[in-house]
Amino acid sequence: MRRLDAGLLVERLESVAASFAPGELAYLALTSKIERPVQDRLAWSLRTKLPDLVVSREWKRTDLAILDAQASVPLLLLEAKAMYTADLAGVRPASAADYPTLMRDDVVKARRLASEGNAQVFALALATHLMTSPPNWPNVIKYVALTRRKLRQFGEAGVRAMAADTMNRRLSELGPVCSGSLHGGEAFGVEVAVDWWLVGPATRG
Repeated sequence: MRRLDAGLLVERLESVAASFAPGELAYLALTSKIERPVQDRLAWSLRTKLPDLVVSREWKRTDLAILDAQASVPLLLLEAKAMYTADLAGVRPASAADYPTLMRDDVVKARRLASEGNAQVFALALATHLMTSPPNWPNVIKYVALTRRKLRQFGEAGVRAMAADTMNRRLSELGPVCSGSLHGGEAFGVEVAVDWWLVGPATRG
């Protein structure tokens, strides 16, 4: 059986972008939060990689779980949150939600469940990042006013750097953090990436 660790999750996560058609990930990320599509592809990728185990979605209200072959003991639990890099740019949070705190709460919940089988707990943050300012289509592109404002204020590189600083700093309170980016392609004339941070195994929270 393969070792269940951060390396496995990163490997499978990095394969997710290639599973979308050209421009599909960008389209989905611009028109809705990307949590569900990425999570679904990640679950299927793990399922095909671990045929001797059970990969479950929404197991006991946990986003993704890897269970033993009898689906009775949790071995790995993963909670995911989706946001936009614009949410994380600036001195104050751009939205009412404090995403690192919400992720900490998810980790606390998952660690309670993990005690059933001494499972490892991970948390995944997915942040849609726009390389250029999008068309002002508020009924099509989600959070377009916020994104356009933050890009004008800080620039594309500034928004991305502030998001990374916030997530790396705050999530490191929970455990080891690794990060990367999924190339989303282009939709509506905007190139999109989905930056990610994986924390775990969570040692605190």
